Amino acid sequence: MIKFENTQNGRYYYLEITEDLLNDHTLIIHRGGNNYHTRQRRIFNNKDSVLAEIQRISKIREQRGYRLIL
Repeated sequence: MIKFENTQNGRYYYLEITEDLLNDHTLIIHRGGNNYHTRQRRIFNNKDSVLAEIQRISKIREQRGYRLIL
C-alpha cells in the first residue's frame, strides 16, 4: 500500500494494487479526510499500466502538498 497524507488539511490518499484470477490488475484508491472516505477501483490489463498510473498520481499528490508515508 502506498500512503500519502496532507497534515495541513487532514486528508489522505492510499493506493492499493490487487491481481485477480484473470490476471487483471486493480488499483484501489482510498481517499478521504476527517469526516469522509471514498474508494474507487480502476482495472488495468497489465502491471506496467498500473505502475504508470501510480507514478502519475504520486506526482500530482506531491504537487498538492501530500507527503509519502512509508
